[in-house]
Amino acid sequence: MAPELLTSPPSAVSFKTDVFAFTMTSMEIWTGQQPFVGLADTLVPGHILQGQRPARPTDVGDPLWSLWTNGWHDEPSQRIDMAKYLNILKAISYH
Repeated sequence: MAPELLTSPPSAVSFKTDVFAFTMTSMEIWTGQQPFVGLADTLVPGHILQGQRPARPTDVGDPLWSLWTNGWHDEPSQRIDMAKYLNILKAISYH
C-alpha cells in the first residue's frame, strides 16, 4: 500500500497509488515471493512509512531494479507514470 494511504487522514486513491501497488505486485510476480518476505504483515506499513522498501533480489538487474525504485518512490509526484512503466517493463522482458 502506498505510503500516502497509510497516513492519517489517508490521501485518496490515485493513479500514483496504483503505480506503487503495481510495482509491489510486479516484484512479487517476478520473484515469486511477497515483498518484505519474512517480515510480519503488521510491521510492513510502518516500514513503508519510514521509507523502507523491499531488499533487492540478487537476480534482478539494474533496469528492472531502477523501474521498481521509480514505481515506489515516497513522493507520489516522483513516481513513474503507468504508460511509461509498462513500456519499460515490456522492453526489459524482451532482453
